[in-house]
Amino acid sequence: MKSLKINFLSKQGNSAVSETGTMDNEALHPLVLKVILALGVGLALWQFFYNRSLWIDEAMLANNLLNRDYLDLLRPLDERQAAPILFLWIERFFVQIIPQTEYALRIFPLLLYIGSTILFFRIIRETLTLWYSQVLAVVFFAVNYRLIYYASEVKQYMGDVFCTLLLLVTLIATLADTKKTYFPLSIVGITITFLSNISPIILLSAGIFLLLHTYNLKDSIKLIPLFATWLIAFATYYVFFIHGHPTKDYMLEFWRASFGFMPDLDNPWRVYLFFKVKFVVLFRMMMGMGMIEKYVIFGLFTVGLLLHRNKNEVKWAVLIGTPMLVHLILSYFEQYPLELRLTIYFIPLTILLTAKGFDYLMHKIALKKAKLAFMVAIALTVFTGTRISYAEMFPIEITDLKGLMAYVLEESQEEEPIYVVTMSSPTVRFYRQIGTFPKDRKYIVDSQESSSLKLDIEIFRNYTSPFWLLFTNLDNPDFDETRRQLEASGAKVLDQYCVVGGCGYMLSYSKVETHE
Repeated sequence: MKSLKINFLSKQGNSAVSETGTMDNEALHPLVLKVILALGVGLALWQFFYNRSLWIDEAMLANNLLNRDYLDLLRPLDERQAAPILFLWIERFFVQIIPQTEYALRIFPLLLYIGSTILFFRIIRETLTLWYSQVLAVVFFAVNYRLIYYASEVKQYMGDVFCTLLLLVTLIATLADTKKTYFPLSIVGITITFLSNISPIILLSAGIFLLLHTYNLKDSIKLIPLFATWLIAFATYYVFFIHGHPTKDYMLEFWRASFGFMPDLDNPWRVYLFFKVKFVVLFRMMMGMGMIEKYVIFGLFTVGLLLHRNKNEVKWAVLIGTPMLVHLILSYFEQYPLELRLTIYFIPLTILLTAKGFDYLMHKIALKKAKLAFMVAIALTVFTGTRISYAEMFPIEITDLKGLMAYVLEESQEEEPIYVVTMSSPTVRFYRQIGTFPKDRKYIVDSQESSSLKLDIEIFRNYTSPFWLLFTNLDNPDFDETRRQLEASGAKVLDQYCVVGGCGYMLSYSKVETHE
């Protein structure tokens, strides 16, 4: 790939700026940026080796990966799971070479995160003119709480981030190539189609950008083979893996109930609530900001999206902003939900526009003291917002089922059954299969479809000896209320142990008062 040093945002190129904070002859600047990004990789590795318990969605996908070969993965997955086929095959490859461990399932998401870090570095070095703007961007990326978490989640969402950044880098490299060959873009387009579910969104955005970047009909005609390649790749994937998928109706109802689709415009109040919720999701949850900080970041984002110094900056803003608009439109027509985990790829796009807004304002502020004050204010905003995220919990744990089960196994007798409520059962099955949980213990798995806790008191009363009841906060978020329900049914709570996201009760419906 050729150098990305192109006149992308200004006719003079990004090395033309000579004010304090530019990249002119500063060999130390790239090193500082790399050190910051290395910090992010360090945080991701910390999260990776912490080896938290899988939560239900991960466990259900992992069970498919353990029990199917490559050809079987071409069929619709069990337990209402779905993921791009290339992601599934690569995950299956790591499961085969490193069996019986969660690390095998988490290696590929971690590699995608590291690859995304490298790609992001190349993008900001080419598109942000001021070094301070680049620092802001890499700090946002390196310490982003959500990206660090998804770097080791056994799901495909880090692939969305990687594919987005890979397409941007390839696009910039193509524009830098005087021969304007679109072969690399063709290969990347085909690859990401089978690796990421959001590929149609980002490919459409890239196509619009390329059309805006052409200056005559002859150049536009040259794009036809590229677009045809992308279209054929997507059509193939759609026919074999999307059309007629058996989970379609279930997922439509699920996302409707979860406020994943934009409401009809004839209901202004629900439309307002929708945008309010998504604003909080993007600028507070995904960007890791606090109540006040999110408005500062939103202001910089808006400046980066709407204010520009030249036509090339307008095109760049269109390229970065279009995926968000397309995703919103798809949400309105109930084709793809606008939900946190499905929009993780918004994070680098939001960071790029936020840093571009900072870059723009730094160019417009004339006084050096005012620039310094502005930089300090933004630095404090980023610091306080990030501190709030990491103060909650790090390393991140969703449901510590391994810790809960370790306590139960230590405190219980072998003959005492362990009753596992619905939302814990896929995870228990996974850990039994890889040997983390003993296979010879008696596990009674609740088979109810509902995600709310429904205690079958009659079944419990049939147990003549004490038993353990395990569930997660996805089954019932109020652990104390559950204990009151159990005691009201006549159960004696002999022991209770709660962890992050889960709780276990040792119960008895007999006259046993204590448990040795």
